[in-house]
Amino acid sequence: MPHGTFRETPPKPDASPEELAKFNAERQASYLACLEQEKNDAAAKLDPADPEFAQKTQNIEAIFAKKNNAAVDELTAVATRWSQEVKAFSAKAAK
Repeated sequence: MPHGTFRETPPKPDASPEELAKFNAERQASYLACLEQEKNDAAAKLDPADPEFAQKTQNIEAIFAKKNNAAVDELTAVATRWSQEVKAFSAKAAK
């Protein structure tokens, strides 16, 4: 699982778009790569001679897909929230 190389806290509304992009890139490089490694490790433990090998492989792929999709959804939500906060911050500053 993640080894702490990325920030846990998303950028504040006054952060630059570059900071948000860096946050997302750190998450993708670290967390999503970790999920991929976790999937590969689980698949490597399977015995190809097992009659249920194909089903177990599909299960591992399905679990990885769900975890990956959840992580991507979280990154998208962070970006959306940040964008909404920037708009609110800008609207308040314009008054």
